[in-house]
Amino acid sequence: MGYHSRRYGRFALGFHREAVVKAGFNPVFYTLQDAPTICSIYSGFAALNKANVDAIRAAADDAELEMTSIEKDDDTLAASSNLFEIQSEAILLEKRISTARKSLSDFVAFVKTVLIQFKCLTHYESPHIT
Repeated sequence: MGYHSRRYGRFALGFHREAVVKAGFNPVFYTLQDAPTICSIYSGFAALNKANVDAIRAAADDAELEMTSIEKDDDTLAASSNLFEIQSEAILLEKRISTARKSLSDFVAFVKTVLIQFKCLTHYESPHIT
C-alpha cells in the first residue's frame, strides 16, 4: 500500500463488488510495459490487419466474371454455388475480423502501463487500432 499511495496519492475510492459487477464496471489490467501479454495483443492486431478480405472478394469477382462468359452446364452451376459460398465466407470473415478488432480494442482500453507501443512495436508491426 505504501508504494501505491506514494505513486498515486492517498486518495482512493472503494466500491462493493456486487454493485460494480451489476453496473458493468471493469477492472484495470496492470502490466509491465513490454510484457509478453501486451506484445501478444499487439501482435494479434497486426495479424488481423494482414487479413486481406478484399483479395478474396476480388478473386471471387474475377471468377464470377469468367463464368458468365462460358456456356452453362452442370459443372458451371456447381462452380457458381461454390463461388457463392466463397463470397458469403468473405463477408463472414470480414465481420469476424471487425469483431476481433473491437474486442481487442475494448480490452486494451483497460490496460494500464507506460510506453506500451514503443516497447512492443519494436518487434511487431503497428496495430493501427481503429
